[in-house]
Amino acid sequence: MATRRNQDTAYVVRDAPEDVLHDRPSYPPPRRSTIRPLGRMTQREPNPERRPDESAKFPTHSSLPPRSSSSHDSLPSHSSLPSHYGAARKRTLSDSVDTTSPVGIWVDQLLICDAGLEEAVLEQLLQSPGAALPHLSRAFRGMASSAPLSPPQRAVLDRAFIAFGPAAMPYIAKLITSPDRSVQERAASLAEAFPLRDVIQSLGEIALTGNETERARARETLRRYRRSAELESLLQWFHDAVTSTHTRQVWRLRGIEALGALPHRLSVPPLVTLLGDQDRSVARMAHGALVKITGHDFGRMRVSWSRWLRNKGGLHRVEWLIDGLADRRVEIRCMAAAQLAQETGLDHGWTVHASYDEHLAIQAHYRRWWERTQRYF
Repeated sequence: MATRRNQDTAYVVRDAPEDVLHDRPSYPPPRRSTIRPLGRMTQREPNPERRPDESAKFPTHSSLPPRSSSSHDSLPSHSSLPSHYGAARKRTLSDSVDTTSPVGIWVDQLLICDAGLEEAVLEQLLQSPGAALPHLSRAFRGMASSAPLSPPQRAVLDRAFIAFGPAAMPYIAKLITSPDRSVQERAASLAEAFPLRDVIQSLGEIALTGNETERARARETLRRYRRSAELESLLQWFHDAVTSTHTRQVWRLRGIEALGALPHRLSVPPLVTLLGDQDRSVARMAHGALVKITGHDFGRMRVSWSRWLRNKGGLHRVEWLIDGLADRRVEIRCMAAAQLAQETGLDHGWTVHASYDEHLAIQAHYRRWWERTQRYF
């Protein structure tokens, strides 16, 4: 490294021969006249006033491009899906209710009135269920007052929800997905007074149309009913939604996500069909759901999965997962073992760090256990 001085300024030229330093430096310093002293800076001149161009005009609606009318931008018609599919989009379950409205006042009176007046106040609320149920949901979460609800007030709210019948079930399902644990437990206890089919259907609508947190909680709640016969009706609804070409892409993806979170052997054939869908995002998510349900990975080719489905489609899902423990890929073995532990409640000492031989030993334990208990599944 060499240093050259020019008057009072020193600068450094790296990796340069001596002849370059003495004859023609690479980056000479700027002249002193171009450097303005800090104390002599003049005040900046203000920008000239900008006047609007009178010739400019805002675009009219006729000059704007027409809105796309493709099927992906429109809601599915009632004829293309089950009758209750579009009902989830029509309901507005919002917390932003007007507490000064007459219905809000009646709800407040319901919480503080005597037992003899409870029936009369409830009769007033039953006349407008669409306005009363959001207020009741707000009161159920304790948002109507700063003080916590007393046990008698909670009992009054439970009786009010039950009085509204099936119309109250979507709001109760919304309460089940609440972030408050106590509200979840109380809402789940209240849902026992309604038919299980209505409970599962309302949770399924939230799993498809709710926000990310609500969908996750709805799927978690639906897992409790995975052995219920009523769940098959909901799965069929999801199958119709994800395989319909008139359904928006976001709903199809959410439906496939729900099918993967609610693993069932009935979901495998429609997911295999989706591997050949023109929308590759749908095909990729269907492949991930298939791997999670079956414990196997045959790639994204529909032919390979169809061949496996013809040979092994008649087996129970537990048997699919047991076979997956012998897969050569670590991630598939671990996923199959985790799904088995969730399905059966047994892990046989499995850990994520188990080797291939240990997975084979665990597979042998599961096979002996399945021979004894498969009649109960």
